[in-house]
Amino acid sequence: MTIAAAAAQVHPLPPPPARRTVAWSACTHLAWSAVICLLPASLWLYFWGLATKEIGRLACGEGCAVVTAAYKVVYVAAVTLMLVLPVSLLGALMMSRAKAAAAVPVAPAATDI
Repeated sequence: MTIAAAAAQVHPLPPPPARRTVAWSACTHLAWSAVICLLPASLWLYFWGLATKEIGRLACGEGCAVVTAAYKVVYVAAVTLMLVLPVSLLGALMMSRAKAAAAVPVAPAATDI
């Protein structure tokens, strides 16, 4: 009996991990990408809403319809930022870990000497 056969009897290989379908992997990647893209979009709305609010207040005063709409945009963007920020950071970390794990080369199995 060879050493590899004896080692296989003592330490059997674990079962292979369950494979995910390509469609599931693509859907999860698209969902995380959408959440991550929502972060800069809400930042963009937040800062442009602030600029519109200030310009509108300087141009036509506090009671103007533009200023009221800008306040609402800033409020919605701020709430969206608070909800999306932790989720998008988690998604970015998970995606970078998955890419790093896929990039690590697997060492070939040792052969009998």
